[in-house]
Amino acid sequence: MNVRAGAICLSVTLGLMLPRLAWAAGPFVTQGGYSNQPIEVVDDADLVPAPIRTPTSRAPRVTHPAPIPSSTMPSESLREPSLPSSMELPPGHEPMEWTPHTWEESLPMEEPAPIESVMAAPCGCVKGCGCIAAYADLLIMRPTVGNLNFVIDGDLVGTPPQSPVGSVESLQLDWDLGVRGGLAFEAKSGWDIDFNYTYLHTNDSRTVAPSNGRVILPRDANQSLTFAEADQASASAGFDYDVYALSFGKWFDPAPGLSLRFSAGPRFVSVDLGMNVDASPIYVDPFLVAQQSRVRVTNQFSGTGLVADGELHWVLGRVVSVFGRFGGGVFYGQYRNDFSEHWDNHTIYDLTRRVNRSIPMIEAAMGISLRHGHWELIGGYEVVSWIDLFERSDADTLLTSTSNLGLDGAFLRLMFVY
Repeated sequence: MNVRAGAICLSVTLGLMLPRLAWAAGPFVTQGGYSNQPIEVVDDADLVPAPIRTPTSRAPRVTHPAPIPSSTMPSESLREPSLPSSMELPPGHEPMEWTPHTWEESLPMEEPAPIESVMAAPCGCVKGCGCIAAYADLLIMRPTVGNLNFVIDGDLVGTPPQSPVGSVESLQLDWDLGVRGGLAFEAKSGWDIDFNYTYLHTNDSRTVAPSNGRVILPRDANQSLTFAEADQASASAGFDYDVYALSFGKWFDPAPGLSLRFSAGPRFVSVDLGMNVDASPIYVDPFLVAQQSRVRVTNQFSGTGLVADGELHWVLGRVVSVFGRFGGGVFYGQYRNDFSEHWDNHTIYDLTRRVNRSIPMIEAAMGISLRHGHWELIGGYEVVSWIDLFERSDADTLLTSTSNLGLDGAFLRLMFVY
């Protein structure tokens, strides 16, 4: 009786509690959170896809994204990704515009710089463009002149008429600084015009003391006359050189890296060479005849001529080039030679000779050029030779002897091109 009553009570109690347990356990079995719905088994294809994070979007990353059905994936043929219609962006976020492009389009494109020609014109400007240039040269040159003998260091031997035996002492003009300045213009056609001025001054002096007895004064007189002697002699010489040059030229390009220029134009030159010889005291056979002897010799030439030359440039790079130049011409002008000799206050000779003459001239130069921007630095070596320019007169026989004038040395040019 008691057992049966206990079983009935347990059944009633379980019947009352089971519905409550089922209602309490239901919220813990759900999809993605709490739910008051009963547990349902769903297929993966029915799950809603999570938001897609595109390169241009700022959508928040999903911690546990659900699988995306293949039917909702964008086609590979589409260049612009799109969001499914069922997808919504969080509040405050908007999709950004996406522009298709290729990697070539993303690279910065720049216009190529023009290639600058390195064919230099005489003023250094680029071939094919007109330009104006100004330049200044520093010259280090030495004139070479004959007939600057002034004394004989030796003895008179033999019976009258005696003959001198010894060494001839002469002057030699020193190396000195000169200047050259000019302006040049080149047209686009390659024709150019150049004007420059050159100036050089130098001198020399020396004193000769006799090594054996007395020095012998040179005489251009007849050898039948007796030579004069002196205890010592000194001499000095001065040289001035002025040239005004104007040339018209044309450039040619016979081959890549080579430029050739032919030019011609008038040129004016003025050359002045003077020499003084002082000796004291003066002896003749062996009597004292004067306390001092002074001889003065001058040579002056002024003339105008036409000079033609050719110049070749070989370009070695964008900065460096080498060049060579050769030319010549003929000058016509007046030559003057003065000769005077005085013993104390007595005039022995005082002669002047004037004559119009034609003087040939040849010149050559070679060097290297460095160019950067508007500036050009040019250095080289040049030689100029004037044929039979100077004379020396024989006062007694009225005969003359001629000698050449040579100039050689280095030059350094700084040029600005605009």
